[in-house]
Amino acid sequence: IASFLRVLNALENIRASVDALTRAGSARLDDAQRRSELEQALADTRDAIRVLAEAGLHPAAIAPLQQAHRLIRRALHGWYARAQRIEQAIELHRKARAELIAGT
Repeated sequence: IASFLRVLNALENIRASVDALTRAGSARLDDAQRRSELEQALADTRDAIRVLAEAGLHPAAIAPLQQAHRLIRRALHGWYARAQRIEQAIELHRKARAELIAGT
């Protein structure tokens, strides 16, 4: 049951991170709002990685989340290719989600 709950938690973190990344990619946000959304996505992604790694669950899902974490950090600290990094991070989250669902 504990493993199942960890996977559910990671899935919720992924959902929340994708939502924050989607908002961060919006042209309507000012820089402070965009930064806040990226920080939230970074925290949610970090939590998903931690929850799975602590129990040794789904390494195939952890790898794309780690890649997404790096991309979000780069998007947070620089404007160059920010939109592409956000889109890539969203796709990596979706890949991780698919791994989690397929592996349960």
